[in-house]
Amino acid sequence: FGILTYDCGVIGWRGGELQESSASTRAAAEDWIRKQLWATGSTGTGPATVSAFAAGARCVVLLTDGEPNCGADGVAGHRSMIAYNNPGAVVHVFGVQASGPWRAFCQGVAADSGGRYVDVP
Repeated sequence: FGILTYDCGVIGWRGGELQESSASTRAAAEDWIRKQLWATGSTGTGPATVSAFAAGARCVVLLTDGEPNCGADGVAGHRSMIAYNNPGAVVHVFGVQASGPWRAFCQGVAADSGGRYVDVP
């Protein structure tokens, strides 16, 4: 497994490389997540998802508010970037308070790869 955090840039835990799952790697990942700074206001969904593909992910769990506002041209740009660069991975999307067009974007990204969409209130 691997973990990426993103705004207009992407930061990967342990360099973004996939790690073997063990009790110690899961504990280290949880510790790293707790130390991250959040809520920058920027959402580069397309580039972050493509970075996960580049790391070799076959299944991506994407947490987002759904408003892609940097790294590609609007909703259509992010969605096409993800679809075009997907090597066959399934993308499951958790829309964190996503509504309106942002929720539709999240649902579309999941549907494009055969993934599931889940609302997170």
